[in-house]
Amino acid sequence: MIFHTIRLKLTIWYSAILLAGILLIGTSLWAAVRHQLLSDIDDQLEQKVGGVRAVLEDEGGGGSPEHLREELTEYVHATPGGSLIRVRDESGQELLPGPPLAEQRALEEGHKSTLRTIATPHRLRLQTERLSIHGQTFEVQVGTDLEAIDRMLTLFRSLLLIAIPFVVSVAFGGGYWISRRALAPVDEITTAAKRISLENLSDRLPVHGGDELQRLSETWNEMLTRLEFNVQRVKKFTADASHELRTPIAVILTTAELTLRRERDPVEYRKSLGEIKTEAERMTSLTENLLMLARVDSDQLRFSFEAIDIEELAGQVVSETVALAHDKDIRLEVKLDWQAGPIRGDRAALRRLLLILLDNAMKYTAAGGSIEVATSRGAGGLVFSVRDTGQGIDPNDLPHVFERFYRADKSRSGSNGTGLGLSIAQSIAQMHGGRIQVESTPGLGCRFDVLIPA
Repeated sequence: MIFHTIRLKLTIWYSAILLAGILLIGTSLWAAVRHQLLSDIDDQLEQKVGGVRAVLEDEGGGGSPEHLREELTEYVHATPGGSLIRVRDESGQELLPGPPLAEQRALEEGHKSTLRTIATPHRLRLQTERLSIHGQTFEVQVGTDLEAIDRMLTLFRSLLLIAIPFVVSVAFGGGYWISRRALAPVDEITTAAKRISLENLSDRLPVHGGDELQRLSETWNEMLTRLEFNVQRVKKFTADASHELRTPIAVILTTAELTLRRERDPVEYRKSLGEIKTEAERMTSLTENLLMLARVDSDQLRFSFEAIDIEELAGQVVSETVALAHDKDIRLEVKLDWQAGPIRGDRAALRRLLLILLDNAMKYTAAGGSIEVATSRGAGGLVFSVRDTGQGIDPNDLPHVFERFYRADKSRSGSNGTGLGLSIAQSIAQMHGGRIQVESTPGLGCRFDVLIPA
C-alpha cells in the first residue's frame, strides 16, 4: 500500500519535476558555455586574420612571393597556434601551407567550420577569408585547436551526469521526509475519525492551525456537530414517541383487562369501549403526526400547490370551530381582509395549519376569553394571525414552543396534547416558504403570525 500513498506520489512528482528542471537547466548551461567558448575562439580567429591582413598590407605591396612567405613565416612563429594558418595567393600558390585537412570542401568567405585534420586527432575551428590587398586577392584560412574546449565541455557534461542523480536522490529522500512530515496531521485526523462512532459523536477531530488541514478539520467538526445534533434529536424523538405511545396503549390494555375480569352490564361495557375508543383515536392522531414529521425529515412529503383564497379557507376553518368555541364559552372574532388576494399553497396542509393554531388557542384560553382570527397583506406576503386572551407562555418557554414534544409546565398543564402540533404547523409554513412568529405575555395571552409569501 505504500506505493499508493499520497506522500510517495507527491515525492515522485516532485522528483520528476526537479529532474526535468535540472536537465533543462544543465542542457541550457552546457549549450551556453559551448556557445561562449566558440564565440571566444571566433574572436581569436578574427584577430589572427587581422594579423595576417596587417602583414600582407605591410609586405605585399611589391615584394616577391619569397619575401612575403618569409614575413608570413616569421609572423606564424611569433603567433600562438600559428601552425594553423594557411595563406594562398590568387594563383593558388600557397604562401603558408598550414595543416592538411582530412576533407576538402569549398569554403566561402567568412565561413566558419569545425573539422578534423590529418595532422592532429583533435578537432579544429577554421575560418576562411578572402582579402583584397594592393590589387591582389589572398585566401586566408586560420584555425584553432579545440582540444582544451572539448576537455572542458566533456568535464562539464560528466559533472552534470554525476551531480544530477545525486541531487535527485537527495531531493527524493528530502521530499519524502517533507511530505511525510506535512501529511502527518492527515494520519492523525484519520486515526481520530476512525475512533468516532455513534457512541462518541461528541469527540472531535484535531485542528491544526494555519493551513488547508485546519479548514478540513473545522469542516468535519462542523459536520460532526450537525450529525450529533440530528442523532440526539432522533434519539429524543424516538424516546418521546415511545413515551407518548406507551400511555394510550397502557390505558387501552388496562381498561380491557379490568372490563374482562367479570361480567358487566351494557352501560359499563359501553363506558369501557368509549374510553378505549378515545385512547385509540389519540394514538391514531399521534401516529399520523409522527408519520408526517418523519416524511418531513426525510424530504418525502410532497405538497400539491394551487391558487388558494386564504380568506375563504380561513372562513371555513373558523366556521368549523364555532361550535367548539361556543361550548367552551369563548368569543371568536374574525377579521378577514377579503382584498388580500390568493396565494399558492397546498389546501389540505394550510387547513391543518390553521386548525392547529385555533385548537392551540382554545386549549389554553379559559371560559369567557376571546380568540381573534385575522388576515392581512404584508410587505412579504399574506399574514394569518391568531390572537387569544389565554394564560400566555412564559418567556423561558417561548423559544422552545416549536420543538417536538415540548410542553411547558405552566402553559401545558392540564392538556392532553402531544406537543407536536406547533412543530407540524412550523414545518408546513416552512415548506410553503414562510414562517411562524409568536409573541406572548404571561397572563394576557399570545399571538401567532403566519407569513406566507404571495
